[in-house]
Amino acid sequence: MSTTSNAPPRSCYLFGYNGKQNTGSDARLVCIVEQLRESLGQDLRITVATFDVKSTQDVLKRFSGIRFSKIHPLSALPFFWQLATNDVTVLVEGSTFKQNFSQTLLHVFLMAAWFSKFFRRRALPMQSMLANSQRRTDS
Repeated sequence: MSTTSNAPPRSCYLFGYNGKQNTGSDARLVCIVEQLRESLGQDLRITVATFDVKSTQDVLKRFSGIRFSKIHPLSALPFFWQLATNDVTVLVEGSTFKQNFSQTLLHVFLMAAWFSKFFRRRALPMQSMLANSQRRTDS
Protein backbone atom coordinates (compact mmCIF):
# COMPACT_ATOMS: atom_id res chain seq x y z
CA MET A 1 0.00 0.00 0.00
CA SER A 2 1.43 3.34 -0.94
CA THR A 3 1.37 6.42 1.27
CA THR A 4 -1.06 8.04 -1.15
CA SER A 5 -3.61 5.20 -1.07
CA ASN A 6 -7.09 6.01 0.21
CA ALA A 7 -7.89 2.35 0.80
CA PRO A 8 -8.54 1.39 4.44
CA PRO A 9 -5.59 -0.39 6.01
CA ARG A 10 -5.61 -4.16 6.41
CA SER A 11 -2.83 -4.20 8.99
CA CYS A 12 -1.89 -1.78 11.70
CA TYR A 13 1.16 -1.39 13.96
CA LEU A 14 0.36 0.36 17.25
CA PHE A 15 3.55 2.05 18.33
CA GLY A 16 3.77 3.62 21.76
CA TYR A 17 5.18 3.23 25.25
CA ASN A 18 3.36 -0.02 26.07
CA GLY A 19 4.21 -2.83 28.48
CA LYS A 20 5.32 -0.67 31.39
CA GLN A 21 2.26 -1.47 33.56
CA ASN A 22 1.01 2.10 33.39
CA THR A 23 -2.72 1.97 34.11
CA GLY A 24 -3.50 5.03 31.98
CA SER A 25 -1.56 3.76 28.97
CA ASP A 26 -3.08 0.29 29.35
CA ALA A 27 -6.64 1.69 29.46
CA ARG A 28 -5.88 3.89 26.45
CA LEU A 29 -4.54 0.89 24.52
CA VAL A 30 -7.75 -1.09 25.18
CA CYS A 31 -9.84 1.86 23.91
CA ILE A 32 -7.64 2.25 20.84
CA VAL A 33 -8.02 -1.41 19.87
CA GLU A 34 -11.80 -1.14 20.35
CA GLN A 35 -11.99 2.03 18.24
CA LEU A 36 -9.82 0.65 15.44
CA ARG A 37 -11.81 -2.57 15.23
CA GLU A 38 -15.09 -0.63 15.28
CA SER A 39 -13.91 1.85 12.63
CA LEU A 40 -11.89 -0.40 10.33
CA GLY A 41 -13.42 -3.84 10.89
CA GLN A 42 -12.92 -6.83 13.12
CA ASP A 43 -10.58 -8.44 10.59
CA LEU A 44 -7.99 -5.63 10.91
CA ARG A 45 -4.64 -7.22 11.79
CA ILE A 46 -3.22 -5.35 14.77
CA THR A 47 0.35 -5.63 16.06
CA VAL A 48 1.19 -3.88 19.33
CA ALA A 49 4.72 -2.74 20.15
CA THR A 50 5.52 -3.50 23.78
CA PHE A 51 8.38 -3.71 26.25
CA ASP A 52 6.69 -6.61 28.07
CA VAL A 53 4.70 -8.99 25.88
CA LYS A 54 3.12 -10.93 28.79
CA SER A 55 1.93 -7.74 30.53
CA THR A 56 0.41 -6.33 27.33
CA GLN A 57 -1.18 -9.69 26.46
CA ASP A 58 -2.88 -9.63 29.87
CA VAL A 59 -4.20 -6.11 29.22
CA LEU A 60 -5.60 -7.12 25.80
CA LYS A 61 -6.71 -10.67 26.71
CA ARG A 62 -10.34 -10.07 25.74
CA PHE A 63 -9.34 -9.38 22.11
CA SER A 64 -8.51 -12.12 19.65
CA GLY A 65 -5.99 -11.94 16.84
CA ILE A 66 -3.72 -9.29 18.36
CA ARG A 67 -0.02 -9.75 17.64
CA PHE A 68 2.77 -8.44 19.84
CA SER A 69 6.18 -7.14 18.85
CA LYS A 70 8.71 -6.83 21.66
CA ILE A 71 10.57 -3.53 21.76
CA HIS A 72 14.28 -4.33 21.90
CA PRO A 73 16.31 -1.36 23.10
CA LEU A 74 19.47 -2.80 21.50
CA SER A 75 17.99 -4.02 18.21
CA ALA A 76 15.92 -1.94 15.84
CA LEU A 77 15.30 -4.78 13.36
CA PRO A 78 11.86 -5.80 14.76
CA PHE A 79 10.83 -2.13 14.78
CA PHE A 80 11.83 -1.63 11.13
CA TRP A 81 10.21 -4.93 10.15
CA GLN A 82 6.86 -3.78 11.59
CA LEU A 83 7.13 -0.38 9.89
CA ALA A 84 7.86 -2.06 6.56
CA THR A 85 5.21 -4.80 6.70
CA ASN A 86 2.12 -3.08 8.15
CA ASP A 87 -0.09 -0.81 6.05
CA VAL A 88 -0.13 1.90 8.69
CA THR A 89 1.74 2.72 11.89
CA VAL A 90 -0.42 4.42 14.49
CA LEU A 91 1.45 6.53 17.03
CA VAL A 92 -0.53 5.89 20.20
CA GLU A 93 1.33 7.66 22.97
CA GLY A 94 -1.10 10.01 24.71
CA SER A 95 1.51 12.05 26.50
CA THR A 96 2.69 13.52 23.18
CA PHE A 97 0.08 16.18 23.84
CA LYS A 98 1.74 17.29 27.08
CA GLN A 99 4.20 20.15 27.20
CA ASN A 100 6.82 18.02 28.96
CA PHE A 101 6.79 15.07 26.52
CA SER A 102 10.10 13.23 26.44
CA GLN A 103 12.40 14.41 23.66
CA THR A 104 13.66 10.84 23.26
CA LEU A 105 10.14 9.54 22.60
CA LEU A 106 9.49 12.45 20.28
CA HIS A 107 12.56 11.55 18.21
CA VAL A 108 11.57 7.88 18.12
CA PHE A 109 8.06 8.86 16.95
CA LEU A 110 9.51 11.12 14.26
CA MET A 111 11.83 8.31 13.17
CA ALA A 112 8.85 5.92 12.98
CA ALA A 113 6.95 8.38 10.81
CA TRP A 114 9.95 8.99 8.55
CA PHE A 115 10.74 5.30 8.07
CA SER A 116 7.08 4.51 7.44
CA LYS A 117 7.19 7.00 4.58
CA PHE A 118 10.51 5.51 3.42
CA PHE A 119 8.82 2.08 3.24
CA ARG A 120 5.86 3.67 1.38
CA ARG A 121 3.52 3.13 4.32
CA ARG A 122 1.42 5.54 6.34
CA ALA A 123 2.07 6.80 9.88
CA LEU A 124 -0.55 8.74 11.77
CA PRO A 125 -1.27 9.82 15.30
CA MET A 126 -4.29 7.97 16.68
CA GLN A 127 -6.56 11.03 16.47
CA SER A 128 -5.93 11.41 12.71
CA MET A 129 -6.51 7.71 12.14
CA LEU A 130 -9.97 7.87 13.72
CA ALA A 131 -10.88 11.13 11.98
CA ASN A 132 -9.94 9.64 8.58
CA SER A 133 -11.92 6.45 9.19
CA GLN A 134 -14.94 8.47 10.38
CA ARG A 135 -14.88 10.58 7.20
CA ARG A 136 -14.83 7.35 5.15
CA THR A 137 -17.91 5.95 6.93
CA ASP A 138 -19.81 9.25 6.66
CA SER A 139 -19.44 9.40 2.86
